[in-house]
Amino acid sequence: MLKPVVEDTRTIREEQKRTSEEIKGVRKGISEIAQNQEKEKRKKNIVVQGIKINENKQNILREAMKNLMDKELGVWVEMNSVRKLREEIAVVELNNIQDKMIIMENKSKLKNRNDESININDDMTKEERIIQKELRRIAQLKKNKGKRIKRS
Repeated sequence: MLKPVVEDTRTIREEQKRTSEEIKGVRKGISEIAQNQEKEKRKKNIVVQGIKINENKQNILREAMKNLMDKELGVWVEMNSVRKLREEIAVVELNNIQDKMIIMENKSKLKNRNDESININDDMTKEERIIQKELRRIAQLKKNKGKRIKRS
């Protein structure tokens, strides 16, 4: 009489374990899909740091970025949107990846400025920023030990 109950309990536990594993797999898959969508969304974006704009209005931000691209970089690009994150940080969403590549190739022209330091970087996810920070830390440690560091 007790034997069938024990077997049923064992069967139920095994089913529960299999179901739990399936749920973990589905959650992992959903998480990966969400990360890929986030990366895809940011693929055409750039982050501009160091530009002083006191206004939050979209048209003023867009005009300031257009001037930066046209006058400083010598590049004409189409922008979907520009949004301000913090005091001197803005995210620019470009129309296509080719425009982004042209900007990234020409961003070294901003190093010759005397008045303010402006940096242009890829728009990265939080996870990617953490990885980049760790890579910079490791590179600095090796550099301090006298090793040559090659950045790409």
